[in-house]
Amino acid sequence: MSFKYSNGQYQVIGDLSGSDDSNRDTGIDFEENEIKLVAGGTAVFKVTGSDVFLADGSDIHLGTNSFIYFDGYDTTNDCYITQEPNNSMTIDSNNILKLDADEKIIIQNNGSQKVIFNFNDSVTEFSMPISSSHDISGSTLHLQQGITLGGQSVLDNQASLSVGSITLVDQSGPIYQFPDADGTSGQVIMTDGSGNLTFSNVSGASGGTSQFFQGHVEIGTTAKPVNFQNVVSIGGNAPENIKSWFIAPFTGQINKIILSVKENNFSTSNHGTITVFIYKNQSNFDSATSIAVAADNFAQTVNNLGSTNSDVNTGIFNTSVSIQEGDLIQIKVGKSVGASDDLQDAVVTLRLTEQ
Repeated sequence: MSFKYSNGQYQVIGDLSGSDDSNRDTGIDFEENEIKLVAGGTAVFKVTGSDVFLADGSDIHLGTNSFIYFDGYDTTNDCYITQEPNNSMTIDSNNILKLDADEKIIIQNNGSQKVIFNFNDSVTEFSMPISSSHDISGSTLHLQQGITLGGQSVLDNQASLSVGSITLVDQSGPIYQFPDADGTSGQVIMTDGSGNLTFSNVSGASGGTSQFFQGHVEIGTTAKPVNFQNVVSIGGNAPENIKSWFIAPFTGQINKIILSVKENNFSTSNHGTITVFIYKNQSNFDSATSIAVAADNFAQTVNNLGSTNSDVNTGIFNTSVSIQEGDLIQIKVGKSVGASDDLQDAVVTLRLTEQ
């Protein structure tokens, strides 16, 4: 045992051991620049220079109302460990808890890993399981490098959202399942009433605006071109007859042709099937899109019109013919039954939808 005299000198006497320590293996061991507290032959506590060490497997236990402080002699506004009331570490005021680790910091509960900070990568990996019954809440969530789910970047650091599929849900389950890919130009998102959304075509919705144009034709067994330029004169049947020209005013579609025929007893037995032929940029009426409707499927919209007592019968011809601005459109109309001189006047209404 060594001790200090008042003159500041040290003298060696030997190690200090208890008188009831029969094995002589518990005591205080004073060595060169080192003091050890030995119990059962093991140096449990050691002071070397300015460092203090606990032996491997040794613990510090705090009794009731006991504290370990980390800021010197000042016991106010401290960072300290206490056994009461909840076996916790408490940081007061503006103190900082700093943990230095080369690889990972793991927070566990009863042996189960709850939070992991992984420093092996250039960007710290943070892993924390979140219960589906709990929310993440706060006034601000700042993620500098974005959000990644399942290895796929969902939100990058430029606030660009990238997702494969989006499902809106509430507590009862999915509400809407959005399509995984974009639709085509002019399509809209529609629902099936069961939460499934798809891109679909809607008549008249591809540009939003529909316009109607009218012409005049005489219907016979030989199809004749519709006159768009002069409703008084029908004009000849030759394709170069400018009266039959219709120039598309915009890019879009011909969606529908409405044919209103002035004739009594207009029926399939008397007039057969009525066919509308649509020609686009044809030099001699070579190729057409044709739509046929039986005369019995025409609706009588007016009975005994005017002094001639002729009925007005209207048929609807639905179609979808793409057109470009400036296209030359010509339309012919004919019927399958009747004499060659049996002609019926008709008004043709053409519906175009702008893209």
